[in-house]
Amino acid sequence: MQCYEQSGEYRAAAELLAAFGTPTASAEAARRLLILDDLPAAGEAFLAAQQPRAALECFRRAALPARELACLQALGDDLAVGTLLLDLGRPAEAVAPLQRALAQAEDRVIQARLHFQVAHALGDPAGQTDYRAGLALLPLLPHSAESAPVWLALAAWGEAVGRMDRVQEGYAEALRLLDHPSTAAAHQAALRRYRAVAERMGNRGLVEKYHDR
Repeated sequence: MQCYEQSGEYRAAAELLAAFGTPTASAEAARRLLILDDLPAAGEAFLAAQQPRAALECFRRAALPARELACLQALGDDLAVGTLLLDLGRPAEAVAPLQRALAQAEDRVIQARLHFQVAHALGDPAGQTDYRAGLALLPLLPHSAESAPVWLALAAWGEAVGRMDRVQEGYAEALRLLDHPSTAAAHQAALRRYRAVAERMGNRGLVEKYHDR
């Protein structure tokens, strides 16, 4: 390894460290790969070093959601795993982690969000019980940005089952709750998703209404 470093072949040195396969060597390889700005390789090294949280940050920065999934599974975050599986278009795989998360959820906001996500994952008619349970919780939610993910989950359910009324209701309320300087990034992300969904569902009026926002 010293020979590689002395000759300026820093990537080869990092790869040699990673090849040792021990958590300590993998963690050092990850650190060196980060310096080289190789986020995917650094993420894999962090995973090998049994540091899934650090790996998750690398894969998020590298926009590699499929590898994010491995990190979230290692962390045991069922809500995040199920949500990402839905985003990846894998609803059948999302059912089990979402139901596990729902069984442990105590907060009403999280419960409502999970009910809509489980309904989304199950599809109609199997998901109707969870859909109705989510609707029943909506009036009990705080009128703050904390509740925005619930309305986004309702909108995602609407898209999955072809209910444009729920898509519009969900995004409209989420955008209202996120309309604050402190949540500007989340507001813009929701707006982009709303435009994309409206376009996919053929709602020209909404596409034109939000085109320049």
